[in-house]
Amino acid sequence: MGSGSCCDCKEIVGRIMKQVRAESEQWTEMQEMLEQVRLEMQELQSSRDTWQRRAIASDISLSSRNSQMLEWKQRAQASEHHAEELQKKVTELQGKLHTFKSHFPAPSLPNRAWSEACKMENPRGAKAQQHHQPPQDGGKEKEKHVLICRVKHSPSVIPRRSPLQEIGNISLPRQWQR
Repeated sequence: MGSGSCCDCKEIVGRIMKQVRAESEQWTEMQEMLEQVRLEMQELQSSRDTWQRRAIASDISLSSRNSQMLEWKQRAQASEHHAEELQKKVTELQGKLHTFKSHFPAPSLPNRAWSEACKMENPRGAKAQQHHQPPQDGGKEKEKHVLICRVKHSPSVIPRRSPLQEIGNISLPRQWQR
């Protein structure tokens, strides 16, 4: 038993040593692979963090641009509304101007040649005359004077004459006749 079993022991120990070396090599390879996986995981986490920061920055930038866009839209709408209001005012004023022009035509004569009745329409002349003339009898007389003056100086197709001159039984005061 002594010599045969010793040989068997050496053989068994040799196989165990061989197996331990193989497992040791496998363990070293496993450790190297684990280190490699750990490094790759760190890179992936770093990359993920970088992309996450970029995504957050993009979200903030997008949110900022959206708020700027809304602000500009509101400004544009306010400007459009203001422009529409101004256009309405322009249209209204043009209508008033047209009405004014049709009721108060521009005189073809210089201001100096206007009659006394026309000077009531001329603010400069009227202010100067108001201090020196006594007030007239009521508003209707004043309206008549203004209407007659407008008709006399109206640049229309109708011949320049006072409508009262055609009526034979009505005569105009001398200051109105030309």
